[in-house]
Amino acid sequence: MMKRKPIRLKGKALAELNAQIYERDQHRCVVCKQWVEEGHKFHHVVYKSHGGDDSLNNGVLLCDECH
Repeated sequence: MMKRKPIRLKGKALAELNAQIYERDQHRCVVCKQWVEEGHKFHHVVYKSHGGDDSLNNGVLLCDECH
């Protein structure tokens, strides 16, 4: 089986993904439901260092306290 390369985004593509995650999570922390202001970067569920990628399924919004 061929190993797949993780998706790594930058610039405009990463900003668009971040906006999609904000919209999907309705600007709320997925843990405590607190409002998350624009400008925060999404949290990776599976860290990049552990093979996670920049994808909608691997990103969630977290407030500063829950992060």
